[in-house]
Amino acid sequence: MIVTEDACPAAVGLLFAGSSDGSTIANPIGDVLSGLGVTMVGSCGASPATAGASVNTAGASTDTAAALPTTSAASRSANVGIAQEAIASASAIRSKHSVELMRIPGAVGTGIGIGDHSGQPAIEVYVSKITPEAQAATPTSVDGVTVRLVETGDFVAY
Repeated sequence: MIVTEDACPAAVGLLFAGSSDGSTIANPIGDVLSGLGVTMVGSCGASPATAGASVNTAGASTDTAAALPTTSAASRSANVGIAQEAIASASAIRSKHSVELMRIPGAVGTGIGIGDHSGQPAIEVYVSKITPEAQAATPTSVDGVTVRLVETGDFVAY
């Protein structure tokens, strides 16, 4: 379980893979709880699935990971300064181009992260190692969304 470092730790994700450089992949806790049809008890404050944490984790499968804080949509937008509509749009564009992005040499996954410009998301392509070949094959943007490489090493299921 991934939790915040607050005085009252809140669950934000369920870890399912990682890499040797410390990158982790997790399913957002709200999705896990909904999928299992359960709730969490024993919190010392707000509901863990909706607490306003700002933790950068990822969710979904390795080729469709979403590297965003794993809190409620309202908290997510407020914490990273990106409108939920912009996140949804970038996610749809990433999905549309996932096959070509996964053809980048060394690609192990994709996700949505915080862009270089305030309020703008970016598509991240996770690669085991950033190489000249990977850099040459990576577009600077797709459908108006910035694309960047993130070196993670290989992901290993836990």
